[in-house]
Amino acid sequence: MALHKKQHYIPQCYLKMFSDNNTHIWAYDKISKKSYGVLISDVCTANNFYTISDSFIKENNKLNPFTIEENFFAEEYEPKFAEKLFHLQQLANDAYKNNELRIRLSRKEKYEFALLLVIQWFRLPALRIENEEVFEDMMPKMVRLFQEGLALELNNPDIAKLRIQSKIKDKAVYHAESTFMNEDLLDRYSTLLSNNIWTFNYSVNGDFYTSDFPITVNPHVNNVKPICQGLAQYGAELTFPISKNLLLTIWDKDYFSDKESDECKMEVVHGRDLREANHIRTMYAQRQLFSNKNNFEFIDFISRIMPITKNPFR
Repeated sequence: MALHKKQHYIPQCYLKMFSDNNTHIWAYDKISKKSYGVLISDVCTANNFYTISDSFIKENNKLNPFTIEENFFAEEYEPKFAEKLFHLQQLANDAYKNNELRIRLSRKEKYEFALLLVIQWFRLPALRIENEEVFEDMMPKMVRLFQEGLALELNNPDIAKLRIQSKIKDKAVYHAESTFMNEDLLDRYSTLLSNNIWTFNYSVNGDFYTSDFPITVNPHVNNVKPICQGLAQYGAELTFPISKNLLLTIWDKDYFSDKESDECKMEVVHGRDLREANHIRTMYAQRQLFSNKNNFEFIDFISRIMPITKNPFR
């Protein structure tokens, strides 16, 4: 097994949507406050992020170290994601040229893209950390309750005294099975998102940024149940830059019922609206933002006056 294999948690096919040559991209670092050109292959990676451990493979010989990275992401997910991204961009370009300003999507098409979006959400490092923390917090409590119940049932108090450790056998496998390869969970998230109201913003000059945390939620109502980790909660405004030219917004259909007539509408944006979109991207970026041009003056300004990165789970 490779000791240090760089694996993308944001696929190159997506980052290429913000590049002029499919190879290089401009990056801004919120910590160093500097911008620089970089190869797309070198950003949004983590060493052995999806690599399955040798010990787990010994117990599951149908797997190999790169089953998740190669069989699921490289062969199945990313080709579909690349195709959908390009298709949406083409629809937007055609709508702009024809002055139609509406991207017509069927419910099936919305569901298919929502599914890809949810998988991308789950593969982010912050989601993996959050998932592991929930396990480490909840599992010992569940084991303890089970022990105490069994001790009472069998009238054997020694059972409650046993020290039973609960731990994740393989973090990459647990990450996959509990999130982006969990079909029931994916279907629930995708159904809720595809049932909401979708709108698009179009930047003629390609001025949308993306980041190492590209899917963000702007909550319009406080203290509500975080349905789908907030993605589909009451009052949620989810945004995702599809490309340097196109931004998707998914509005909670109950809170934003007045936007129902705007379904799949596309609006050309510039000025304040464009800055607001990039402002949110800056606030949730964990460290890096990306663009097809070395023009980060606004991002640098925001990063200096508001240096704190928002926690998506608080």
